[in-house]
Amino acid sequence: MKNIDITNISKNIGIRDTNTHKGDYGKVLLVAGSIGMAGAAVLAGRGAYSSGAGLVTCEVPEQIFPILQISLPEAICIPRKAGKVEYNQYDAIILGPGLGISRESSTIVDEILKSYTGSLVIDADGLNCIGHYDLYQSLLDTRSQLVLTPHPGEAKRLLGLIEIEDRETVAVSLSKTFHATAVLKGAGTIIAFVQSDGEIAVLKNTTGNPGMATAGSGDVLAGIIGAFLAEGLAPKDAASSGVYIHGAAGDLAAMELGETSVMASDICRHIPYAIKNITGK
Repeated sequence: MKNIDITNISKNIGIRDTNTHKGDYGKVLLVAGSIGMAGAAVLAGRGAYSSGAGLVTCEVPEQIFPILQISLPEAICIPRKAGKVEYNQYDAIILGPGLGISRESSTIVDEILKSYTGSLVIDADGLNCIGHYDLYQSLLDTRSQLVLTPHPGEAKRLLGLIEIEDRETVAVSLSKTFHATAVLKGAGTIIAFVQSDGEIAVLKNTTGNPGMATAGSGDVLAGIIGAFLAEGLAPKDAASSGVYIHGAAGDLAAMELGETSVMASDICRHIPYAIKNITGK
């Protein structure tokens, strides 16, 4: 297992050309949020925009449109309705933050798994819907380029484990089982992905601190990774860059506020500075 290399991260986060427009930086669809969990969609959307996404569209219940349009005015809101969205018009989809595990949510998850062929981040309730409604075959059969971002509890449910004894082994199992880039969250987040020779490579993140153990932190990470995917990075590069910058933003927030007081919105606020520290611009 190797540590994430900051040299490679700096290569992944490019400097923008002068003659560009928002369409050059990726269209992200955020399938997230529910009544009582609108904040998850807001945080993921802020994570995506702060990481350079050109355009973020939020597919959410119409009841929470006002929250999204006030808290994230840069985003477009569309109603969540099965069979009504052309998913393949988007460069990347973030599926799951605050989605809930209703039957309607499971239908959307299954529809995206079966129809979408682009880069797909599955987080939180996206993963929970797969387990709760037994959508494993759809997950295995999907033509999407998958990035799975479970915390340890979600990883255990996905793999049918009782306990996690070795995090690296679990990350490798996730990657191998679901043909995905796996991001096993926690202290020293571990990324596992399939290399061109078929072998599984494993990376460990070196940024971050205990202050990031707070509600919404994972939603922000999903947004960052989704933005990098939409901008054209390969799943392994989007995942490694995403977790590194997420942790670096958390470290900057902790330096300013102290670990005890860091909130997910503070992590979002420090993403631009974390990126600027890498790019110099």
